[in-house]
Amino acid sequence: MVKSVGDEVIHTFDLMGRLEGLSGELACQHITAAGSSRRIKELHRQMAACHRRRDLPGYYRLNRAIHERINRGGALIRS
Repeated sequence: MVKSVGDEVIHTFDLMGRLEGLSGELACQHITAAGSSRRIKELHRQMAACHRRRDLPGYYRLNRAIHERINRGGALIRS
C-alpha cells in the first residue's frame, strides 16, 4: 500500500514532537548548572515579549535558541 504525502508529513511531525519531548525530559534530568536554566528562562521571557509585539522573526529566532539549549542539555554525550 502506498502512503500519501500527507500521511508521511503527519508521521514526520509526530516523530519530531516525540523527539522534542524526549529531549526536554532528558534536559530536565541532566541540566544541573543553574546558569543553563536561568538562560532558558530569560530567552523565554524575551520570546514572549516578541510575541506580544508580534515580532515574528525575533520570536522564531529565540524559539530556536531555546530548543537548541534544551537539546544540548538533553544530550547524553557531551562534546
